[in-house]
Parts: sequence; structure tokens; C-alpha cells
Amino acid sequence: MLQRAAFFILHSSFFILLMASCSSDDATEGNTGGNPATDNGKLTLRIATQSETRARTVEWKDGNGLDEEMMNIWVVVLTNNSNVVQKAFACKPTNTDGQREIDEVCQISKGDYRAYSFANMSVAKVAELLGITITMPTMSADDTVYEATAVSGTVNADKAVTVNGNSFNKFTSTDDNGFGSYGIPMSNVQTIAATETEKDLIVVRMLAKMTISVKNETGAEQYIKYATISNVTDNVANNLKLLPTLNYKDDMEAHHADIQPNLNGTPTTIELDIPNLATTEALANKATREVTFYINECKTGTDFNLTIGLGNATDTKEYRYALIDNKGATTADNDKWDYIARNDYRIIPITLDDYKFELIPYDFPPIGVYPVSVSEIDNVNHIYNFTFHDYGHFHLLPRVTKGSTTDVKYNVGSGDYWTLNTDWAGSWSTYDVKDGTAQPTGNYSLFYREETATADADDAGGIPVWYANDGVAGPQWRPDVTKDYQPFIFGYIAEPTTPLTEDKKIYHEMKIKLYVDGTYRRDMLYRFYMTLSKDQMLYAPAMGTPAPRRSHHQKVD
Repeated sequence: MLQRAAFFILHSSFFILLMASCSSDDATEGNTGGNPATDNGKLTLRIATQSETRARTVEWKDGNGLDEEMMNIWVVVLTNNSNVVQKAFACKPTNTDGQREIDEVCQISKGDYRAYSFANMSVAKVAELLGITITMPTMSADDTVYEATAVSGTVNADKAVTVNGNSFNKFTSTDDNGFGSYGIPMSNVQTIAATETEKDLIVVRMLAKMTISVKNETGAEQYIKYATISNVTDNVANNLKLLPTLNYKDDMEAHHADIQPNLNGTPTTIELDIPNLATTEALANKATREVTFYINECKTGTDFNLTIGLGNATDTKEYRYALIDNKGATTADNDKWDYIARNDYRIIPITLDDYKFELIPYDFPPIGVYPVSVSEIDNVNHIYNFTFHDYGHFHLLPRVTKGSTTDVKYNVGSGDYWTLNTDWAGSWSTYDVKDGTAQPTGNYSLFYREETATADADDAGGIPVWYANDGVAGPQWRPDVTKDYQPFIFGYIAEPTTPLTEDKKIYHEMKIKLYVDGTYRRDMLYRFYMTLSKDQMLYAPAMGTPAPRRSHHQKVD
């Protein structure tokens, strides 16, 4: 099962929220340390964590975060309620014992403020992003809080920024993360009331983290030949907004699903290659391979799909997993997977298995016409071709097997079974060609007869429809008397109005959900062309148009 981790403790229960704070002794005098009083008309700003007590003696620790994921520099800009900048502070904390953090670094006069907090961004970059001027002394000493000698301007933080979070690796001091520093960029804004005497300033990472572990239970060693995740926000210019979207800006306790994506409009998405999962090294049976990487925050109205190509030197089998199922989910749901927000940490365990999904075509041609044939025309993407030699009624029977012989039944609700992806419309897709133009009518180039039918019968149908095959709304059918009645698809290939000069084609994909021991395991996808061959059509010799064709008969119980 997919899971969220209690990684970086804040809000969405994933990536850590670092707490950033900064300070000066009062509105006019700087202070680089000390042990400030708790009130006396002063406001104490400090670093803390939402998961620990606020006592000054408590040392903050992040059990999921790595040292490289902490703060290398932080910058805090204080404004009044009209966003006119009042003060600015910055510091370069060092790694003292595995965590970069500072505790109680300043006091200022109490008042109404807005605090714009940033980490792993240079002072100059923060000033540029906010549209203000900051004159900061030379920051020559680490662990020293520096206060700007002059500030001016009105902050405008509603800005789009470029975050190159996909496969992020800017962790050394020679790197530039795009914000004039190194490490993961972080940001936030909080409101401070004049009645407050202390404040923990929180910064939120601007990208997400993901761990994928793949366990091989196929019974033999396998090679992962490719691995991708779909619908990921690309590393394109101005893809995200500068500040996070969250409700609990000051609460240091974790609030599940509170942080939501704050994209700049609808930036370009890509199918991201998962780094280091596909290698030339075999994955032994019962072994697990795990990789961790960073990605941009993203949001999709459909599913994120993780696709793994598994095989040997000559063949590849494709596995597809729906990472997100947002049907019926709420913001309080542990299964809220219709987005990946900044600061999230997503843990995705995958099990490779030996289940197979296929569609078996049946047609009912006149005497002397070849029956439908099946061929695999792309053994990398596993695309099949169903070649029909005459127009007319057909069935497509979905079949799921474990190994080569054990049938997995439809929708039995326990044990191993399969279901439609959502409903028929959510499972069946039509295109002109693979990766081509979607066909909302389901009938590219009028491949199918334009006739509506809900019950299977001789010569019935048009565009393919789902048939429950339960005998309630029509007769039951099965290809073999020893088989159980299982649902199928039926339709009718249209009679050509003129002789075909080339084969006529239409492309379909069918996606289902596989359940193992009653628990969702993964999505399964079947790709295929329906092809009407030009070679055996029964054309009238004198008319040059299709001749009347003999009705077929199906087995009805």
C-alpha cells in the first residue's frame, strides 16, 4: 500500500518544516546572541519545531531529515501590516551535531508585524524576490545573526519563482540552487500580533521528497529497464509560487494535508524518469531496491501513475501503479493522493508480481472468412493488434491470470480479484493511434457502427460497451462451457461504404485495478488496435460496395 510518512513534521505529515527565527535586541540595536528576557515590552523571535516543546532547553531534532536538507542560511524580513519593510536579519548556521538550527536569536519591540522567512536563499535574492532593498553587513562569521543596516520598500510576495525540484541535488557550497545559495529553498509568511511575546518562525521546503521501494516477488530475478511517474510539474520557468499554501501557519503540531500545492497557474507536466531505479543489475527474487529523490510539487485531477518496465535482455513487461486515488477522499484522509505538495514526503512500496491482464477477442464471421487473429506488434510497450477479416459483431473478454493458469475473477470482493478502474468510461480510452488524439466519441473514423445497444445479441451493438453478462439485462455468454460467466465488452465493426484500399484501424486502452488478498495492488493496462483487414471483405463484384453478409450466431445459455 502507498503511505505517507511522518517525515518532516509539519502540516501534510511529510517533509520537515524547519523553524526559522532571527533577531535583534530591540528596534534600533543589534544583538548576536544572549539570553533575552521573556517580556518587558519585547518580542522574542527564535527557531523551534512544531513537534517539540517551546522550552529553550529543548534541542530540536528531525528524525526523518538529513543534515543536507537543513538550513545553510536563513533570512527574515519584518514588515508592518501594510507590508512596508521594517527590519531584516540573516544568519549562516553551522552543523553542530547533525542538525542545523538556531535557538533564540533576537528580541525586538513588540508590535504588529508580518514575518517573511526564507532559508537557503541569499539576502540579495530575497530582496529581489520581495521587491525591496536590504543593506546587510558582510556576513563573515557563521552562527552570527546579522541585522540589516538599512531597509526600504514595500514587500510583494505574490511572485512566481522557478524551482528545479525534479531530481534536485544542489547540496554543496559550490552549487547554486537558483536562489543564490545551496540546499533546499524554503519560505513562509506569518503574522505577529502586538500582544505576542514570543514567536517561532517556520519555513517550508519548496519541493517534495519521495522514496520508492520495489520488491521482486515474481519468482525469478528481474531487470528494471525503466521507471517513470506521470503528471509531475516540470522544471520550467516560474512554475511555483514563492510562498506555501497552508492554514496552520503558526501551529507547530502536524496537521495532515494542510499544505497544498501553490502552483503558478498550470505549469507544464512531464513523465519523470525515476533516478537510479532502473539499472543494469538484476533484482533478485525476494530482493528489494529502494531509491529516494526530490520532485516538484504537483496536482492532478486524475491519477499519478508509476510505470515500471521489467524484463530481461529481449523482453519487457510493463507494470502500472496508480499512486493516487482521490475518489471519495477528503483533506483529512490518509489516502489523499490527488496532489504532491511542497514539503511532502511520499513513501511508495511496490511489489512486482506474476499477474497478467489480457483481452481475448471473439468474432462470428461467415463461412470462408478467417476468424479474428491476435499479434503483438510492440513487445516493449506490449501493444497488440486484433485483426478482423470482416465487419460485424464481436466480443472482447477481459482475463486476469496469476501465473499461466489461475484465473482471477471480476469484482468478487475478497481474495484475488479485479475491478474496472472506476466505471466503464474511466476504464476504456479511444485514440486514433497510440499517443495520438483522444476520441471522446469512442469512434475514430467511424470504425464502429453508430448504434446503441445495452444487451448482447446476434449482430447487436456499435461502439464498444461494457456488458455485465449476469443474465439480468440480456442473455449470458461464455466461450467454453467449463468457464464461469464473466463480464465482457461487445460492439459492432461498421460495414464499409466503399471498398477498403488499406486496413482500417482504431486504438484502445483498457485500465483495471488488481486486488491481491483483498487489498489494492496496482493498475493493469492493456493496449491494442482493432484492425479491419482489407483483404477478405465480401464486396459485390458489380457494385464495388460491400455485399450483404450472413448473420453470425453466438452461444447463448
